[in-house]
Amino acid sequence: MACKDLPDHTRKVIIEYTGGFIGLEELATRLGFIAPFNLQGNVVLMEDFETEMTEWLYETEGGPGAPVRSSRHKWSGNWSADLAVNAVINSYTEITRHIHFPGLVKYGLFGRFCWKDDCRFVALTIDLDDNTNIHSIRVGYSLPTNQVAVFDDTPGWQNLLPLLDLANTEWAWYPFLVTFDLATLRYDKLYIAGHEYDLSTYGIARFPTAGFERTIIGATGQEVLAIGFTFYVEDIVLVKNLP
Repeated sequence: MACKDLPDHTRKVIIEYTGGFIGLEELATRLGFIAPFNLQGNVVLMEDFETEMTEWLYETEGGPGAPVRSSRHKWSGNWSADLAVNAVINSYTEITRHIHFPGLVKYGLFGRFCWKDDCRFVALTIDLDDNTNIHSIRVGYSLPTNQVAVFDDTPGWQNLLPLLDLANTEWAWYPFLVTFDLATLRYDKLYIAGHEYDLSTYGIARFPTAGFERTIIGATGQEVLAIGFTFYVEDIVLVKNLP
């Protein structure tokens, strides 16, 4: 379900494509300023991402793992995927077949949190499967504390950064950006709610090889980015070649 009665500047996100890509500066302007550097010249995932992923999720609905509902995000053009995962602890959606980009050095991930009637807890898990590393990072927002936390899963989900207190408003959207480097297999920065955090000391994740809802296996040596959803996350956008 999508948030209702959002302000016009939030709803009317109309993207013009050039050669299948969009400038990240334009996207950042529409989502809200969250990063302290000039984003001009960077790009987000190709416009066919949402269509392909939506078709694939429909094909696999009812199969192994958590049921998934997917639809085109009517406010955001073709660059955005609107996913809802059933409210089960550790439910996970695997979309790696659509976002495997070998040869790129650095990735980033945009997302926005919603709350009030539409969600009670949202989280985003960012993992990279290189068959060696064991860490993952989860960005989560929980009610009624109105706080954002970043967790590491080794050992267990432990808080890595100070909690960020967010405004308690009727409809609140909090864009964030996480960057990470495939050359070093390290996280880079987290930008959220006007804050910048250094994540470079944390290794990029590897998925477990068996069991649990999060099982995603890549070919030996294959670098695969995956995004995990718990409850509801809106407007997931992949960007590349960040400064």
